[in-house]
Amino acid sequence: MRGELVLSTLTEVEVTNALELRVYRKELSRAQVEKARSAFEGDIAAGVLRIFDVESVSFERTKSLILQHTALLGCRTADIIHVAAALQAKADRLFTFDQRQQELAHRAKLATN
Repeated sequence: MRGELVLSTLTEVEVTNALELRVYRKELSRAQVEKARSAFEGDIAAGVLRIFDVESVSFERTKSLILQHTALLGCRTADIIHVAAALQAKADRLFTFDQRQQELAHRAKLATN
């Protein structure tokens, strides 16, 4: 559906880990993290966010992106899987704060934030 925000299962795992790291680093309390996780899960349940199963991502597409771009851009595997997942989900754009991932997305003809 146009306008929905689609996250891969890899992104869902990364959000979960990022929140737990904030507790470890004493940047957020357990209560703050639980509130954030609850809001995140609530958005998924309400359909504000849709989870795209990364297992359905073509790893041949991922490998192709690796062979075409890693030696030039220095991308990490997880970043490439995110781009491949966005392509597989037929996303209109990829939201990223990572410069290499953004360049990879552009080279793969995927708009970014």
